[in-house]
Amino acid sequence: MSRAKLVVLAAVVVASCRPVQDLGDNAREPDAGTSNADAGADADAGAEGAVGDGGATTATSDVARHTIALGEEIGCAILAPSPTGGAVRCWEQQTAVLPPTLPHAVPGLPEDVVALAAGSGSACAITAGRSVHCWEARGAAARVTFAPADVVEMGIGGTKEGAGLASFWCARTGAGEVLCWGSGKDGTLGPGGPASSATPVKVEGVRRAKVLAVGADHACVVEDAGRVHCWGDDFEGQRGDGSIFEGASKVAAGYASTAAIVSGEVRAWGVVPGTTPASPGAPRAVAGPPNPAAEIAVGEDFFCAVAREGAARAGAVTCWGRNASGQCGAPPIGQIPPTLVAGLPLATEIVAAGTAACARVEDGRVFCWGAGPLGTGVTSRATPAPVLGVP
Repeated sequence: MSRAKLVVLAAVVVASCRPVQDLGDNAREPDAGTSNADAGADADAGAEGAVGDGGATTATSDVARHTIALGEEIGCAILAPSPTGGAVRCWEQQTAVLPPTLPHAVPGLPEDVVALAAGSGSACAITAGRSVHCWEARGAAARVTFAPADVVEMGIGGTKEGAGLASFWCARTGAGEVLCWGSGKDGTLGPGGPASSATPVKVEGVRRAKVLAVGADHACVVEDAGRVHCWGDDFEGQRGDGSIFEGASKVAAGYASTAAIVSGEVRAWGVVPGTTPASPGAPRAVAGPPNPAAEIAVGEDFFCAVAREGAARAGAVTCWGRNASGQCGAPPIGQIPPTLVAGLPLATEIVAAGTAACARVEDGRVFCWGAGPLGTGVTSRATPAPVLGVP
């Protein structure tokens, strides 16, 4: 895939892992003593209808709590996150003919949202009642979307080429399955998957997934058995090289990069500016302020991490990599090493997409910076600013 493609990303992460396993060409057979769960109910992506009702429904507490989401053209946040859900506000990037929007309600979206995901110009929400709603940017109404039953985490990826958008959606279920639908270009629907599918396709080789991370045109999961599996495009080594980890807790996927937190230490593979690996897929340890890290996010050739308890300043955000648009929270320059984002209160959550990043801070506010949908009425800034009206 050409590096000139504009892309989307959504999704972030949690769990323990051992190897970074490339599922791009040959999925491994399940280990002895483990098995794959059966596929969930068929779904029609983007069509109006009801979420499938096959299988048992997991407790709402099992839903991955992504309370903010960011794509290249849209950002969203839950106003007051809670176990019973909350209302959502979204904002959009400017277009050739329209200015950026300020945070606004999404028509038709219930006010009990517990988790979010965003892609280039679309977003999805999981409600406390376990329904999945998706919508397009700029005032489009949310609709109940056919999706696999018992969804606990969503991710949206895709590549914009010319007038077309090759989007794909993935869902993780409470049973640990991952199902994807939409464009299957570059293997985004799983190894051996179709070129496209309007209904969810089970990603083979995934067992008991505990986290789902979706990038531009690759995706990864972390299983309870400890393996990180990736599939999709691998033009920059973003699927990994099969290296074995111990103690990984989180993973995130970006444009052509992937990162994980391993025993508190950030490791990254694919495009990692400032490093010269033996091979593009070889994980590289990231030294400096991000460690020990609690949260990780990946945009287009840049990374951000939130320091965990035990760090010199727990909750501080560090970013590094490409910084031409100020996406690392520093004055624009080609690329920078790990650098604390100045002026940002201590954070609890971080997301990134394209050339922008956003963080939810301890008092519930959301701050954004870089170039993209910032929710502040401007299109670019190198210093964090609070999204207007959130919370």
